[in-house]
Amino acid sequence: MFSSTSRTIPSFGDKAFHQPVTVATLVALPACTYTLTQKLIANANGALPNISGVACGVGTRILVRAEAGNPARHGIYIVTDAGSAGTPWILTRATDANKASQLNEGAMVMSMQGDPLSNHMTWVQGNVVNTLNDNQRWDPFTLRPYTAFYRLAGGNIANNGALITWDNQWYGDPTWLTVPGTTITIPAGFDGVYHVNAGIPFNPNATGNRGIYIQLNGTNQAANLVPGFAGNSNGVSTAIDLLLSAGDTVRAFAFQNSGGPLAISGLFLPFISLHWLGIP
Repeated sequence: MFSSTSRTIPSFGDKAFHQPVTVATLVALPACTYTLTQKLIANANGALPNISGVACGVGTRILVRAEAGNPARHGIYIVTDAGSAGTPWILTRATDANKASQLNEGAMVMSMQGDPLSNHMTWVQGNVVNTLNDNQRWDPFTLRPYTAFYRLAGGNIANNGALITWDNQWYGDPTWLTVPGTTITIPAGFDGVYHVNAGIPFNPNATGNRGIYIQLNGTNQAANLVPGFAGNSNGVSTAIDLLLSAGDTVRAFAFQNSGGPLAISGLFLPFISLHWLGIP
């Protein structure tokens, strides 16, 4: 008979696995100030903008993890004031994550919504945290080689398409692609089958089609092509499993034939990700 007293559950301080958050930040928040009362308060009045494509009202749990230059602000927060024309938005550290003992190296939390890089992603806190002023580093949790890039700059896609230039790395070994750049190169020692996923949103336009192609060594391998729409943004994505070897290159080609340049919309961040599945 198995006895429930014959095992123990490991613990990392007060918390190892935190209550899920609604969304995780992939870029820095608008200008704000961190206070001694464990709050992030916007520097100007106005509503809290969507985080990773998600509207966040009072009570929403958010993982703040992309404050370049201010990593001591990172952590799990709750929206305590969504902001308005007359008030600033305010985020307050969640009570399950407002002590250093709750944020030891290895603590985890899952984000449930948002852009593809935030939706149903588990994050692990990777730094030693002795006080809340120590830097928290929340990285995606994976046991397999994984890399992902996104485009923050916006801009246009030329008529009849163009390779997507990636200007930020979300996660992984930076030697796979030097940003800004278009081409991911598989390094030696990382051969295997990868699940490759890419997507891009276009501004509304009913003329022609919108599409995205995943290219292996310059040849299209997967595509998604849809008609243009006038009433809302046209988000397209595609995915494929590819057998990749050292030196192989992977790129994403965005296609549109509206008759002129077409802007990338803010529906979500253009992205490409490679997730190792195994060796065939």
